[in-house]
Amino acid sequence: MIITTISRTQNDENQYQTPGSVTFLYTTQNMLQGRLLIEQSFLFFAVTFTVTHHTDYK
Repeated sequence: MIITTISRTQNDENQYQTPGSVTFLYTTQNMLQGRLLIEQSFLFFAVTFTVTHHTDYK
């Protein structure tokens, strides 16, 4: 029961993609997995940062 609930919550987070925690989890996992994944996560983080930065100016 516990394992299924944890997997469901992770799937929900992946579907909604909340910027703060999910991005951090992806970056940490990618650092452990490989360099290309780190570059992809860094680009994704840069895009999200620029989007939030532009929304702050409005």
